[in-house]
Amino acid sequence: MKKKMKNQMRHKQKGIASIEFAVGFGAFFLLCITWIEIGYLAHVSAVTDVAIAEAAREARWLPLTTTDKGVHKVL
Repeated sequence: MKKKMKNQMRHKQKGIASIEFAVGFGAFFLLCITWIEIGYLAHVSAVTDVAIAEAAREARWLPLTTTDKGVHKVL
């Protein structure tokens, strides 16, 4: 009787390992993609900060001229 019950239990749980792997791998894959996306956003933010700082540094040293109406214009 015990042997028959064990066989039935094994038969019911035949595909459970593949289901657990699929769910676990899906969660791990999502975690890795999230980590990559956060790193990419940090990189874009840093590049943007450098570009803005360089543009401000360049704009500070541009020569200005005065027009007839007293408005400054960049050469």
